[in-house]
Amino acid sequence: MNEIILYLALCIIVSIGLLLAKQSGKYSRFLIALQCLLLLFSFYTKKNFLTVISLESLSYIYFFLYPRDHKDQGKSISSFIVSGSISAIFLSVWIFFPNGSMIGTYFLSIAVFIKSSLLLFHFWMPSAYENGTAEINSFSSGVMAIFPFFLFMEFVYPLWTDPLFFLVLASIASIGVFVGGVSSYFQSKVSLLLAYSSIEKLNFLWLCIALGGIAKTTTDVSFHDLEKPFIILFYFGLVQHSISKVFQFSLLGRIWKSPYLNNLNNIRGMGRMLGIPTALAAIGTMSFMAIPGTSGFLSESMYLLLSSQVLDIPTGRSIAVLPVLVLVFTGLVTGGVAHLRLFYTVFLSTFRTGEMEFKPALEKSKYNLDLYWLGAGIILPSLILPFLWFQYFPGNTGIWLRDSGFLSFVSLGFIFFILVFSSKKKSKEITWDCGSKADITKTSVTAETYSLPVRNSLGRYLVKSNGESRLDNFVYKIIHDMLNPSWYRVKQMLDEEDLSNYLAISSGGVLVILFLFFIKDVLGY
Repeated sequence: MNEIILYLALCIIVSIGLLLAKQSGKYSRFLIALQCLLLLFSFYTKKNFLTVISLESLSYIYFFLYPRDHKDQGKSISSFIVSGSISAIFLSVWIFFPNGSMIGTYFLSIAVFIKSSLLLFHFWMPSAYENGTAEINSFSSGVMAIFPFFLFMEFVYPLWTDPLFFLVLASIASIGVFVGGVSSYFQSKVSLLLAYSSIEKLNFLWLCIALGGIAKTTTDVSFHDLEKPFIILFYFGLVQHSISKVFQFSLLGRIWKSPYLNNLNNIRGMGRMLGIPTALAAIGTMSFMAIPGTSGFLSESMYLLLSSQVLDIPTGRSIAVLPVLVLVFTGLVTGGVAHLRLFYTVFLSTFRTGEMEFKPALEKSKYNLDLYWLGAGIILPSLILPFLWFQYFPGNTGIWLRDSGFLSFVSLGFIFFILVFSSKKKSKEITWDCGSKADITKTSVTAETYSLPVRNSLGRYLVKSNGESRLDNFVYKIIHDMLNPSWYRVKQMLDEEDLSNYLAISSGGVLVILFLFFIKDVLGY
């Protein structure tokens, strides 16, 4: 099933290529043709790992071809490079160990945890997304973030037989879902909102893998039937997150073209100026809100069903899962509402009175092929995959999955009927009557209107009033204190003790490397 990751990544790269072709077709035609050749290469040779490396390299080509010209871009590029470099160090250590080495899998696990922003390894992502372009962030969330899961499922998951590892992973990931969802809801910047939303969904994917691993390794036979459903749920969630998040970046990238336009209140109502159909613009939000007919509905409703089956198992251990479920569902709900808050502010709210003349002019988006492509990728999995995969689920779960496919068909038909009927109906009123002879042109809702009432109760201990994450700032402070060079005094000449310190640090690094080779050769790992 890892081929799904490859085809998903290729589909996303093509969609981003369509977006870039609208802006500049100088390189995009060549790169799209190269992507098609990579797809044929993967299909006929089954060299999945080589295809992963090729697509990752192609992503970095896009990364450096389409930078943004402003001073804060360097911070985003530095965050990408630092996280990738640290991950590459652990990945390189894994390469030197023989196949099946448990020590090597530890290093590979840390590498993929960093790249996929598992909680406690996620601190680079908000800084990387904050000032990056929509195209670069699309590659990060849609392509670069899914390859670590490919490596984990290919080389780590089959080797792990210790349930303690999966239990720790499930605990960290469940907290990550909560922290990411709540933090995204209180963000005032578009890029940070989508960054913390990505952290929430990526930790949700790790939670699905961990629950599948617990079902695989536990001695309780009543859990064994849940391994395959949770792994399939992981692939469902991967499809939903990747395509839906790229859709959001592609849509908002038409507006968010400068640091000023990164603030939600500064782009309030600007989505109306794009000329994009409201139904098309709402597809990404509907997916994260788990509306029937989208891949998000399948992902989150299936998790709800499998969680209820865990609670129904007649054992005392299942009761301990209940607090974790409450934590996870709180994160999923707040993360979905964060996208709804974003859509309301940008596309449904109006300009404030006297603000219209200060808004920068936006050209109407006439080239929306990338959005239609991604919109189809959000809707079609909910119509096709339930009928392909229901046979892999035990008992009533498979029947429910098949019925959810029928529900998606009915829901989309109902929505289509409403859209057709409303388009033919002519409204007699020019504006919406808000009461007291007021109309919608005088009604403008800020982003804080949705988040301020619950800030003290929900986000008080996780997010500051300006939207900064308390956890991230705490870790940044620790790192800054550890690397603080204030003790070092710049001098024209080095003292003898300075040279000794440098030699001691270098010797320590060499000893660590020798110790790793000792473990590899002498202990047989």
